[in-house]
Amino acid sequence: MLSVDAGIAAVALGVVSGARPGFDNRIGLDAANLARIVALQADRAGLVEAVRRQGAVLCDVAGRLSDEDAAVLVPTLLVSGASVLVDDPVRLGDLVAGLAADHLPRHAEQLLDLRNR
Repeated sequence: MLSVDAGIAAVALGVVSGARPGFDNRIGLDAANLARIVALQADRAGLVEAVRRQGAVLCDVAGRLSDEDAAVLVPTLLVSGASVLVDDPVRLGDLVAGLAADHLPRHAEQLLDLRNR
């Protein structure tokens, strides 16, 4: 979640700067990268706070996108397990909206489940 949010925020900032970056979620699925991210946090509360901070960064960046920036097509590769979900250009605004509509709520549920354990 942290990796994906940061990646999309980086893509959005790149678009605003005039670059035309792509988005590939596989780094967010990499076990070594995920272990590194978790190891940087002191405990579960620290991980939750890091997710909250990164979500705020993404929301801030997304809220500042112009209509023109949101319309930019971003080469996108989204993978889940062994399945390729998307391998096409996606409007930046749709990429951000997909996080808000699907990705963030799904991971929020996972965090809530962890809290109840």
